Amino acid sequence: MHVRPLRRPAPGSAPSPLHRRRTETPGGAGGSPSPTHEAADEFSPIVPILEAENKGLRQLLAEAQASRDALRRELDELRRERDHWQNLAKLAEGAKAAPRSWFCGRATAV
Repeated sequence: MHVRPLRRPAPGSAPSPLHRRRTETPGGAGGSPSPTHEAADEFSPIVPILEAENKGLRQLLAEAQASRDALRRELDELRRERDHWQNLAKLAEGAKAAPRSWFCGRATAV
């Protein structure tokens, strides 16, 4: 979902016609329209459906977040193992390159 940024009027400019307009409606104080009984009846069967959809979407979101967290933990574990084996490989290469100061073989009499 993309949200459009709010545009603020330039300083000193007149407010837009939408902001200037203020109409009085019966039953509403200060120009604010009050919901009518007909509008409430029109949307009343839709509300439970939307609430059920909302609940289902929240459950799917929770499952997706749990899966993401499990994958993140698995990835961290794999990175730790990779680093461990890379360090062992570096130590083994360093040990092979270093000259040996001890004798490893059979002594032969000549």
